Amino acid sequence: MQPLSAPYYAEAALTARCNLHCGYCYFRNSACETPEELTTGEWLDVFAEFGQMKMLKVILSGGEVLLREDLPQLIEGVCRNNMRFSLLSNGYFFEDRHAVMLKESGRCNSVQISVDGVEEVHDAIRGRGSFARAVRAIGILREHGLRAQVRITIGKHNLGTLMETVRCLLEETGIPAVSANWAQHFSSKESDDDSGHLLSMREQLQSMVEVKRVHAAFPERFLVKKAAFTNVANRWKDILDRRELTGASLLRCPAQLERISIRADGAITPCNHISHMVLGWAGKDRIIDVWRNSPVLLEMREHDCDPAETFPVCAECGYNRYCRPAGACFDHCGRATPYCLKKYQEAAPDFDFERLEWK
Repeated sequence: MQPLSAPYYAEAALTARCNLHCGYCYFRNSACETPEELTTGEWLDVFAEFGQMKMLKVILSGGEVLLREDLPQLIEGVCRNNMRFSLLSNGYFFEDRHAVMLKESGRCNSVQISVDGVEEVHDAIRGRGSFARAVRAIGILREHGLRAQVRITIGKHNLGTLMETVRCLLEETGIPAVSANWAQHFSSKESDDDSGHLLSMREQLQSMVEVKRVHAAFPERFLVKKAAFTNVANRWKDILDRRELTGASLLRCPAQLERISIRADGAITPCNHISHMVLGWAGKDRIIDVWRNSPVLLEMREHDCDPAETFPVCAECGYNRYCRPAGACFDHCGRATPYCLKKYQEAAPDFDFERLEWK
């Protein structure tokens, strides 16, 4: 697939600072966790470049984005360059003044607030009082007519509590819908020693069963259509049905095709999950030139639709005719995809991968 002439959108990590220290966070011990961050003027220059590239939207994140005292100026810069934006936050510091600012901008698509469970579960991983602050932030957003998105991150810390969490959020906050996804680090981590936080393969399968049950209970209000576990489950079914691929990957990644990321220190990367893969530096390199000419991006695009048998770990797999590795970034790390059906079948022979239930 050919990339867009310029990115459709960008992820901008305005800061790596955060008031919370969630054990599963992909920022921890990764290249994202940098003490340096661009100044107000430097970020405004980045947004001006985005505007020249006719970019449509930007995702403003951290760390905790509300720790930037110059956030109003930065949002003004985004709007001045004719882009819309979304904001990702843990909600701890969210106040009415933030909601007023976002509403008056006229360009805020949504604010995502992270909630990991009912109060006891959420506070155990994020810190005492953080649940109440998150729920308060959701209420403020709703009072001001802003779109609040609530995301539950599923890990060892809250496995088995999804039904209770979704019911609590829908009833307590009045939010129209909530979504969920797995805690994942892909290839950004310097260490894979996350066994205390990330789900094992069998636990991921257990969470898929749980997701299926919760979605059946709240079909219109528990949103899973775009979640990783839904894409994986659908693709596994296709593989088991021996459906020939038409170039699509198991999880088509937009990193090298339609988006770009800027770290807090100005490093240009394909994605915040592969933040060690530096393509250039904002302020030193023209972002559009990096997008079009980066050797790393060119190589990733060239191999984006390589058949599975070209990956050494996939060469002997009986599914390689029907499977496509999930993005060339995994090839750089010596692995094809974290969702290999064969590996999951070996880890859980007692699981029905078509029906998503234990045998």
